[in-house]
Amino acid sequence: MNYQTAKTKVIIYYSVGILLIILGFLFFLTGSLLTLYYSLENNIGVFKVTYLLKQMIYFLYEKTSFIKMIWNHAPILDPNHLSSKGSVTFIVWYVSIFFGWTFVRSANKLSSRLRVIDQDLEDQSIRASMRMSATNDSKRNIPIPNQSIWKEIHTLYIAPIVVGIVLWLISKLFS
Repeated sequence: MNYQTAKTKVIIYYSVGILLIILGFLFFLTGSLLTLYYSLENNIGVFKVTYLLKQMIYFLYEKTSFIKMIWNHAPILDPNHLSSKGSVTFIVWYVSIFFGWTFVRSANKLSSRLRVIDQDLEDQSIRASMRMSATNDSKRNIPIPNQSIWKEIHTLYIAPIVVGIVLWLISKLFS
């Protein structure tokens, strides 16, 4: 595997992992809520608590209309029949969260290796430029990569604010 293939693999692993985690979590959560909702219909408990839980789940159903497809296709766990289609699908979506996490961890490891390789390449280019010049005056001409403080400020402060604003706009768009 060469460097470019490894970079492509990192992007693919991150994409697949995050997609599996998000979809798995959404289907698992909605399936759990639907399982709770339908089990409360059959369960005779404290009426007010049962009614309150059902109303809360229905409120979530109504307010998350942007994921209506997930609500309609979420598997419902049947604890009495774990081999039923709904139970197997529920377990598959639950396990997909962990597979997604595995993809993300693998991408993190490969990405950290690529960062080390990038650093080594920069160090080698500095050493090679130092070997070319044997005089003391040539030390001024050695190229040193610029480590800007603005990059860190962007990463630590500006990017989270921009992401927060975008998420706020998306939530306003869907509510």
